[in-house]
Amino acid sequence: MKNLILWLCYLSFLWTAHAQGGFVIDHDDVDLFDHIPESYLEAARNTRMLFSDRSVGQNVHDALNFLTYPTWAQTPASARRDYTDDQWHWKTFNQSDWNTGLVPERIRFIPDPVRYDRSNWHFELKSGSWKELTQDFIAVLGPTYADSVDVWSFQFSYLNVTESETIADPLTGFFADQPNAPDIGDLESFLANYPDHTFVYWTASLARGIGSSVSTSFNDQLRDWCEANGKILFDFADILSHTDQGTPCFDNRDGIPYTSQTGQMEDYPDDGYDHPAICQDYTTETDGGHLGSVSAGSIRIIKGLWVLMARIAGWDGQVSDLSPPATSELHWQLYPNPVNQGTTLTIETGILSWEGLISIFDPLGRCLFSEQVQQPGGKFSISLPGNTFPPGSYFLICADQQSCSSIPFTVHE
Repeated sequence: MKNLILWLCYLSFLWTAHAQGGFVIDHDDVDLFDHIPESYLEAARNTRMLFSDRSVGQNVHDALNFLTYPTWAQTPASARRDYTDDQWHWKTFNQSDWNTGLVPERIRFIPDPVRYDRSNWHFELKSGSWKELTQDFIAVLGPTYADSVDVWSFQFSYLNVTESETIADPLTGFFADQPNAPDIGDLESFLANYPDHTFVYWTASLARGIGSSVSTSFNDQLRDWCEANGKILFDFADILSHTDQGTPCFDNRDGIPYTSQTGQMEDYPDDGYDHPAICQDYTTETDGGHLGSVSAGSIRIIKGLWVLMARIAGWDGQVSDLSPPATSELHWQLYPNPVNQGTTLTIETGILSWEGLISIFDPLGRCLFSEQVQQPGGKFSISLPGNTFPPGSYFLICADQQSCSSIPFTVHE
């Protein structure tokens, strides 16, 4: 029977390693924010992360702090603005609006300075051409942060995907893998030197006027490449090119006039093409794509980022049934995650009683720890001596005769 349990453990390990190899966070995943289990919120905020972009990235960086205020009413005005009618008038909502139910749902959130502490998530403002940004990450940004983050990324802005840009060109673009230009091949070669790091690809940001054939082509190429190669993708463009109700948005060359509250306007004729673009719901600009003037877009992005980081920390993205689990099912939580060397790892389950095998595997499939457990459910503790578990990524496997659960976790120094 023990051999059967070990076999189940190993199958579970292989499945988890494959499943965690790649996933996508897009507009359909934003609402998962409200369902992230507490243990994975903790794991997400303890994961050291780097992201980089130009001004829209600065908008996101600032918006992440919205969730760290004691109350919604104490957040900055840039967190509490939304449109109020179909003429694109907007206002800054306040506590009185909240109390009377007038705050639109898409800008309502409950901040918490502990739960949503993002002090381990770092932002670097960078600008340049797509080649310059790629080379900068390989030669400067990546090496600078290699020893201080676990998850890293950089994003191309909408200025890198205008109609005149080469980023989507099949012969000279990002996916051409040329020997004399920084592109996907060079980036992947650099990342191969850091197998314990997790790199997240981001689709390029979009503006009202960019939506372009280049932005559409590049973002689709990136989606296809990430799916084919098992990479993690934060589909920034997809989130912001859909309203909070899931309606797709397209570029402003549509024959529909727009006048902002401050009098800026555009009325471009319909060019016959529908390129995905940032929704007008998320920006007050006529042609640009910044997120600061109204709040819904930036809030949806930061919620998506928390879902992303929870998934990287091991959450499967499934919304748990609130009914008590059957005794034959495993519903485990693991904390802290990441864990420091030489400390204790706590495993918790709501099962009333359990008998099975708890094992820990490294990424090569080697079983480094295995212990038969027979006791009432609740909390189990495992000591992680530094000489057995050096810094790196591991998989906790909990298996009985009927099922297996596997949870990735990270050990820090």
